[in-house]
Order: sequence, then C-alpha cells, then structure tokens
Amino acid sequence: MKSKSLFLFLLFPLLWSCDLWADLFSPDPPGEFVISETVSRNLSPGTDNVEAFVTENADLSFTLLRRFTGSSVKRNIFFSPYSISLAMAMTYAGALGDTEREFQEVLGFLPQESLHKALNGIDLLLNDEDKETAFLLEVVNSLWIQKDYPVLPVYLDLLAENYGAGINRVDFISSAEYYREEINDWIAKMTRNRIKDLLPKGSVGADTPLVITNAIYFKADWLSQFKKRDTRDGSFYLQDGSEVLVPMMNKTANLPAIIKPGEYSAVEILYEGSEISAVFVVPEREYFDQFLEDLSSQDYWDLLSGLNPSQINLFLPKFSYTWEGSLSDTLKALGMIKSFTPGEADFSGIDGTEDLFISDIFHKAFVAVDEKGTEAAAATAVVIGVTSAPPSPAEIRFDRPFLYFIIHRETRQILFMGTVFDPR
Repeated sequence: MKSKSLFLFLLFPLLWSCDLWADLFSPDPPGEFVISETVSRNLSPGTDNVEAFVTENADLSFTLLRRFTGSSVKRNIFFSPYSISLAMAMTYAGALGDTEREFQEVLGFLPQESLHKALNGIDLLLNDEDKETAFLLEVVNSLWIQKDYPVLPVYLDLLAENYGAGINRVDFISSAEYYREEINDWIAKMTRNRIKDLLPKGSVGADTPLVITNAIYFKADWLSQFKKRDTRDGSFYLQDGSEVLVPMMNKTANLPAIIKPGEYSAVEILYEGSEISAVFVVPEREYFDQFLEDLSSQDYWDLLSGLNPSQINLFLPKFSYTWEGSLSDTLKALGMIKSFTPGEADFSGIDGTEDLFISDIFHKAFVAVDEKGTEAAAATAVVIGVTSAPPSPAEIRFDRPFLYFIIHRETRQILFMGTVFDPR
C-alpha cells in the first residue's frame, strides 16, 4: 500500500490576541482552501473525572520531568504537560484495541469517554466565557484535512464536541510546502514568534492526510508585582557548586508557603485574578536529585495542601529560556511500543484502517519570568505515519536549582512546569 503520513500538531502559545485570525490566511493559496463551518461544541460536559485525570497527569508530568532532566549535567527544562496531554488525547481518540490500552497504561489515560469529558471540563473551566478574568488564557483546536480524505465522521464529531475542533480543507497533495509554511506561520503568530519553524522541510508531504493544531495563549501579571528597584544582582549556585551572579528579584509579602528544613521550601505566587498561580519549589542542594526521583502526584497534592499564608522575604531570579526535545524516545522507553510500530498500531478510529502509526513527537517551549509576570509558549507535534505567620519574615532564596509549576488552582491541573539550573 502506498505510504501516507498523518501529522497532528498541538500548539500551546501565549500572548496571542484574537485579531491574529483576521490576517491568518491572507495569502491566496495555490490550491483549494476552505475554512470549515463553525463546529457545535458540548458545553455541559460531566466533570466527575477531572480530579482523576489531574492526578494521573501529575504522575505523567513528573515522570517526563525526570526523563527530560536525565542524570548527566543538567540543563533548564520547560514543557507543558497540558499541551502534551491534549495532543496525545486527540490521537488517543482514534486508537483502538492494544494501542488504546497502551495509551491508558503508559500515559495513565482514563477510558475514552471519561478522558475526553474530563479534558473538555478542564478547558471550559479555564475558558469560562461568562466570567471576566484578569489574565489571558484561551484554547483553540483545529483540523487541517487533505480534501477528500475519508476521516471518519465519528472521529471528527468527538473532537468537535470535546475539543471544539474546527475543520480546514487543504491540498497537501499539490501544495505541501505551501501549507507547511502556512502552519509554521500560524504557529509563529500564535506564539508571537516565540516558536518558529516547528515543522522542518519535508515534514508535510503529498502523503499527509491530516494535521491537528491546538493553540493556547496565556498572559498574566503577578497579583502583587515585584518592584524593579528591588532587583539586584545576587548569587546563584550551579549544580557543580560554582557561583554566578544573576538578577535577583526580591520582596517581602504574605504568601502561601511551606518550609521543611533539610528537605525543601516552596512558595506560591498568584497571578491577577487568583485563578492561576506559579508554585516554586527549591529543594536543599544535596536533596535535589532525590526530591525529583521521589516526586509523585501524592507529593504534589500534599505540597499544595501544605501551603499556608506566611510572611516571606522572597528572593527569586529573573529567567528566560527555550527548551525543545523529542518525546518519541521517552514514550518508547516508558513502554509505548505498539503505537510507534507499523503493522501493530491501531488508529482505525481515525480513518477506518489499521495503517496509521506514530512516527515522531516533537515539543518546544519558551518561558520568561520577570517583575511583572510570566510569558510562556509551547508547541507539540505528533507525527503519524501509515504502514500561621511568624513574628518576622521567613526567608526563601531560590539561589540554587529549583522546580516550578504554573497551575490552574481550581482543578490543580499543571499547565506548565520546569526546572532552573542556571537562570542565565
């Protein structure tokens, strides 16, 4: 059978404004290009499984963080567990048999109906159109389908109902390079040029029947901002014990915090609106590797539950960096084998055949934290082929390697997470 390839792209960008849609498709395409009708979305999903999903997703997040960090000289890590899970969930929607069970065993996914309802519920809580918010956060999903390619209606309906995915009819057969650039341009626009050229040349071809894209923008200021005049160069101790000077923000405030002598300290900083927050965790220097190795969803719940308002003199470095990596080898090492194996993978829920398999998964992310707030962006590509307060402030210094999570406080879903080994 002639080979085809299916590309599913998930984008998790920040700082995107809706007026970008106006000029998104301004160039005249060389072939047929039809933007589909608006889809009808189920706006009243059950949310009974949200907590179960968030718990399993936290365990997956920490597993990925350990894999990405590795045991050699460590570098800054930043990725979006939510982005990766959405990309894989939309792929999972077409999985059957042993392939479906593999998603459940390796990724901790709930049964199909429960998972899609849970993700729909989280998304609707994150993007409640009836509620004014002080931050910008929106999720947009879209499918780019080779015209006349027979994607099953039940698959399209599932993605429309639970992910609000619209449909774009394109012509990869005659104009693959044009549409590859269109998708890259779309990704760049959604991330304000933070994520560029996610799809390399040749990644989309005449054998590409489908591309799935997801875009999220997030922009938030701290509820209580740091004063720039209080930022001064301070010491940061690298993994090897050497000392570097970095811009260190400082403020004294009443913040949710926990200090466990000999283990770690943590502080939660709220963004405006108090619905989203960043939780920074700094283990003792000699305890970092063990802390990361032991970290589980139960530890995550316990940490969040243990945060109590305290008067804190906080020192936190400014930082900005980009991280990218392939998820394929990581997921294979975790046991996801059939999904990547031609002839064994079963994604017949997408097109009715058993010819599809995952050939690669890419992820790239950007983060910047300063006195005002946070900017972040991430993109994931799944490529499928055929074949009580103390009398004086406690001091918490993030002057050595630390972890952090950006979370939705109501559901405790981890939107982004990372490690900082060198703020420079």
